[in-house]
Amino acid sequence: MKDAIVKSFDSFDVRSKILVCVTKCLTEDELRETWRNYRNDFAVEYQTDDIDEFERWNFYLFYVVDNKNAIDRNLKYEIEHDTISSRKIVVSKDELQDENGESLVTRYIKYDIGQVKACAEPPLFKCDKNVEKLIK
Repeated sequence: MKDAIVKSFDSFDVRSKILVCVTKCLTEDELRETWRNYRNDFAVEYQTDDIDEFERWNFYLFYVVDNKNAIDRNLKYEIEHDTISSRKIVVSKDELQDENGESLVTRYIKYDIGQVKACAEPPLFKCDKNVEKLIK
């Protein structure tokens, strides 16, 4: 895994680490050919240590590609729904905004959606005449 970044974070302040692996930017062909190798190497290298249950279930493997929306969706589905060793997520290279993967942890693990602005007033409800006719 010499071409991947592996970091651990105490993201939830619970004194247990989550382990994150971020691949180099892969083409679709490289992704298709190597995703299982990354998964297997990651599992052998890091999941065989003496770890607690929280850490065992919080291994994340981010596969970086140029544009995740351009990747064959069957391949993406197969990768992200694979149940062996780690949670796997295919991301676009522009989502990786730092060198250690912390931006991916914030977005995909901590689910930080940024500053959410609440509406001062809820929008007014307007009855749709066509729906009203259907109901009657």
